[in-house]
Amino acid sequence: MEIEIYPSKETGKSEYAIQYEFTADNIPYVVILRTDEQKEIYELGFNVKETEDSAYRTKKDLKHLNNVLATVDNIVKDAVEKYRIKKIQFSGAREQSDSNVPFIDPLRLKAYLRYLKMNHPNVIIDKDRFGNATLNMNSIYPHVFEQNKDDKEKLIDLLHIISNENKDDWWRFDKNFNPNQYDKNIEGETDSIESPELGPARLKIDYYDGEYEVEIELYDSDEIFQKTLYSFDDTLNFIKQTFLK
Repeated sequence: MEIEIYPSKETGKSEYAIQYEFTADNIPYVVILRTDEQKEIYELGFNVKETEDSAYRTKKDLKHLNNVLATVDNIVKDAVEKYRIKKIQFSGAREQSDSNVPFIDPLRLKAYLRYLKMNHPNVIIDKDRFGNATLNMNSIYPHVFEQNKDDKEKLIDLLHIISNENKDDWWRFDKNFNPNQYDKNIEGETDSIESPELGPARLKIDYYDGEYEVEIELYDSDEIFQKTLYSFDDTLNFIKQTFLK
């Protein structure tokens, strides 16, 4: 099936939202990416213009849907490249399910995920049981994030390599290591890093007054490595040297 990407334009930008518009088969659409003060995750929504109902049906065919999804995908690419958006979250129309069993994915979410996996086979997705999916945009557009990485991105990239690039592990690391609320230095702890070289391990990073306290426990050998370091780059090097000998 030949895919058509419709022309689109950015029509609005505020501190917490980015808006695009396009027209598909004479139907006007609005695409909005919303975020909060942290700007860590942007929530993606799109609908027919002047309707707020996420379950609104256009009564168009599958070709129309695929063209709309391809256009929204192209809009997301533009937003990610312009604003370096790290994570995007979306859901299907939650009331539309093909099952009476709770927590079954809505029909629209299934269609969106099918499109993503077909067109972005390397995508890393975190999907909860309530019909929400979060995408790691670095897995789709790595060229956007190759430069000027922050400390958290550097750490997660390293841990992802150590764990043999397990997609599920990426999200666990992302949730467990974050800037602290006082000086924005990275802290956190995660268990069971599945290192092919050393087996399962636990990593803990604490920061206080210019010092990083790092502890690595290897479960198979009961070894514990501890070290005090004075920069985040040295912390990364210590983790790298320990796991990737």
